[in-house]
Amino acid sequence: MLFGRIICFSLLFFTAHVFAADLSVSPLIINLDANINEEKSFSFTVKSNKKTKIKVEPFDMVQSYTGHIEFVKNNNPVEEDVASWLVLPTTPIPISPDEPLVINAGLKPKTRDSGEYWVAIMVTEDQPVVSSGIQLSVRYAIVLQVDVKGYHPKKRLRGELVDVEFSDSDGKAKVSGWFTNLSNSEDWLLSEVQIRNTNRRLVDKFPLKSISAAERGDRSSRIFPYAKVQLHGELNSDLDPGVYHVMVKNRFGGRSQKVYRATWIID
Repeated sequence: MLFGRIICFSLLFFTAHVFAADLSVSPLIINLDANINEEKSFSFTVKSNKKTKIKVEPFDMVQSYTGHIEFVKNNNPVEEDVASWLVLPTTPIPISPDEPLVINAGLKPKTRDSGEYWVAIMVTEDQPVVSSGIQLSVRYAIVLQVDVKGYHPKKRLRGELVDVEFSDSDGKAKVSGWFTNLSNSEDWLLSEVQIRNTNRRLVDKFPLKSISAAERGDRSSRIFPYAKVQLHGELNSDLDPGVYHVMVKNRFGGRSQKVYRATWIID
C-alpha cells in the first residue's frame, strides 16, 4: 500500500506538468534498488509535439516545514548530495515530433549508509535566453526513490515531537508542534492530541497534521528522512480557564513513539 500512496502523492505534484506544454515524460516515478559504488542503469521516455532540444538536470528534493516537497536545482552537487549520484546527458538532446526519445541514465550511490534516498530529474526545453519580456519555461519532473544497500544498516524508524504549544488566534484554539524524522527512511505519521482536566476526564482529542496533509485531506502526515515538519491541530471547542494535562500520541510507520506529556494552565 505504501507504493500506491507514493504514486498518489507524486501525481498530486506532477500531473500538472505532464500535459502543460509541448513535452510529455514517462514514467513519473522510478524505484531503484542500488548498491554503493555500483552504477544502476535506468531510462525514461520523452515525447515532443515539435522539433526542439531538451535538457535533463538533477534537482534535490527537500521537504519544507509545511510538509510540501520542494525541488531545488543543484548547480554544484557534492558527494553527500543525491543529485551528485546521477549520471545524465550533459548537453542538450535533439528530439523530433511524435518520435519517442528514450534517455538512458545511471545512478551510482556514494553513501556508506543503507536507507531511502530521493532525487528528481527535470526535463526542460532548451530555449534561447530572451533579452526582454517574460520567458516561460516548463519543467517536467521525474522522481527517483532509491533504496540503497550500504555497509551500515538502515536506522530504526524513529522520530521526536518537541515544542508543542497552545495558541488562541483568529478566535480559534489551536495546538502546534514540530516533529523530526530521526531515521533515513520516510513513512507516515499519525498524531493525536488528548487533553484532560485535573480529574483526568477527557476534555478533547483531535489530530495533528502537517499543512500538506491537511490540504490533501490525508489522515496522517508523510515525513521524509531527517525532515523537520510543523504539525497543526484545532480544538473542537474552547477550553475554560484551568489546569489541563496534555498528551500527544504518535505512531510513525506503525510504530509507537515517545508520548509527549505536559501540563498547561489556561487563563
